[in-house]
Amino acid sequence: MLAALGPMGFCLAIVAFMPNIWTITLIVLAFFFAYYVYEPPYRGLYPDILHESLYGRSQGVQHVLRGIALGVALVAGGFLFKVWHPAPFLLAAVATTAACGAVVLYVREPEGEGSRVFRGVRSYVKTSWTVFFEVPEVRRFLFANAAWEGTFAAMRTFVVLYITIGLGQPLSTSSAVLALVQMGMCTLLFSAGGTWSLRSPNASVWFAIIITGLFASAFGYYVQTWAQAHISANRTALILATEPAWALVAAIALAGQRFGWVEAAGAAVLLLAIVGHEVASLRFERHGQPSPP
Repeated sequence: MLAALGPMGFCLAIVAFMPNIWTITLIVLAFFFAYYVYEPPYRGLYPDILHESLYGRSQGVQHVLRGIALGVALVAGGFLFKVWHPAPFLLAAVATTAACGAVVLYVREPEGEGSRVFRGVRSYVKTSWTVFFEVPEVRRFLFANAAWEGTFAAMRTFVVLYITIGLGQPLSTSSAVLALVQMGMCTLLFSAGGTWSLRSPNASVWFAIIITGLFASAFGYYVQTWAQAHISANRTALILATEPAWALVAAIALAGQRFGWVEAAGAAVLLLAIVGHEVASLRFERHGQPSPP
């Protein structure tokens, strides 16, 4: 697993700088080769550190988290690609190396149990081939998983191509659409219940979700964006700088937050900075000079 970390991160980091499709293809193939070096011992950790009754549940949790991560990557990657083309690939290189390296650093197998997981490419292929043909349950699962993975990948590609090429919209629009779909799916998933860890929210929880999502977030940011379009950039920055002070006021009024001298001093510094800026602006405007930035 450790041997594959460097090649995976390196391939992701340089793929955006390749001059043509052929070199990109080679880099992608090298990445997947390193990925499949990492994958077998990673999968071998499940039976080594988990009880047999937890295999299915752990796989379900892993796929849920994986789907969320893919959605976040698609959404963030679209916006980052618009800012700077190599940005999503460089971020993916750092995130992938950190996540895969964390498994190597922090996951510990029980001492003296089992044998070495990865015995070489030939042994791995031979064992996989034998299991595939001798265990029908594994065969059915692999076919179903391949169909699901292929359909999921094809759907993502179709949505992005249809929005960007078919409708002529920018890549950021496809990212926004994917973000909306991901939020909707996460809402359905975590409100479905049916397992020991997921329970259907009651009416008060749904009320809180609606208030937080629609009014406190969507409507609040709409008003904020509209107001920012009608005032100067420096005053927008000043108003946003008061967010910690207003958060403190809300915490005191609604959550019983303690208001000590440290909190008071911080709020006072913010307010004094804003008052000082406004007084200076009025003074400069009175003398016909431009306001300070």
